[in-house]
Amino acid sequence: MNLHFLKLRVADDPWLLIDWTSDSGDGPDWAAVAHELCHGVRGASASGLVVVERSDAGFVASPWGRNGLPCPLEPSAALCTARWLFDTGRTNEESIAIRSRDGDYEAMVLDSRNFGLALGSMTVDGSPTALMVALAGKTVPVRLFDGGLPSRRRSGGARESTPVVEVFAIARHALRARRNGQDALAAAAAALAASSTADFAEREATVGLGPDEVLVQWPETGQVFVAAEARYCFSGDFWAEERKRD
Repeated sequence: MNLHFLKLRVADDPWLLIDWTSDSGDGPDWAAVAHELCHGVRGASASGLVVVERSDAGFVASPWGRNGLPCPLEPSAALCTARWLFDTGRTNEESIAIRSRDGDYEAMVLDSRNFGLALGSMTVDGSPTALMVALAGKTVPVRLFDGGLPSRRRSGGARESTPVVEVFAIARHALRARRNGQDALAAAAAALAASSTADFAEREATVGLGPDEVLVQWPETGQVFVAAEARYCFSGDFWAEERKRD
């Protein structure tokens, strides 16, 4: 069967999206589709695939990692899904509820291109320059630098067993970060939390990731809030074998 897909990105974190809202049945082997379609050489090169379906309770996003395994709905994937649901007229509300196998997100519509998410509370632990930030059901290691980010060859952040977010504070309200494989929005939130805890930044700042910026707010008495633009990259078609029926 022919599958039409869209590629969207939040900062430098790309996700593929397939609309399955008007189809019934299980569809193809989504694990195999994700593994092939997200491949950096053979496919469209993405962090993962989101299959959007419709249920009685609303829209359900089923995410698959680039390795072909089911994965949690990452914040960046949720933001890409929200942008598509809004643009296609599936919702005209000021907030968009997205369900997934591991939990729900509610994206806030800030304008026609920018959306926001509340990621819950954050806790920070560790040394002044190497910290662990717990948020959104995961722990994100963060390394702070003084004087700019090191070159990718020297940093080693992407080669750690758990990728390390690298951060440099340009100013109290402006950070520059390298996510090294972590989700873009989670990386931005962790970058702010670590920098604020180390007194390098305020509790609200923009975090530069790749070509774009993410706004992060971390009030002392509330949840961390992130806002960014989900951008379209391109669309395409992929041929997938149908499931064999016994």
